[in-house]
Amino acid sequence: MAEVGSLRRGDVVLLEGEPFRVDSIQSVVISRHSHTKIKMDLTGMFSGAKKIMSLSPNKAMEKVDIKRKHGQLIAKISEDVGQIMDMMDYTIYEAHVPKDLMERMGEGDELIYIEYGGRVQVLEARK
Repeated sequence: MAEVGSLRRGDVVLLEGEPFRVDSIQSVVISRHSHTKIKMDLTGMFSGAKKIMSLSPNKAMEKVDIKRKHGQLIAKISEDVGQIMDMMDYTIYEAHVPKDLMERMGEGDELIYIEYGGRVQVLEARK
């Protein structure tokens, strides 16, 4: 758990069971008596949902460590789902792949992906 006031841009927090990346964070004064709130712009790592939140600086949020991993596209299952293989331990996953990225990729292409809570998301193609 981390206090909202200690979060920085790029950190990943857990909100409603989904990891969200902090896109921007700023302190806002809301009264004459130096009361402040922290305004955060968040983007869902898997859903892409955008949220704007204003919270007290001492409110606790769960900070999550999500690592980017190197993989390879093995097969295209549908227009936005592909079968990928981790390049380190050769584990096979079914992953969500953005449609524009799926159109540009072929089987055997290398990629960067993230995994959290049994969900896998492809972020980008690797050259």
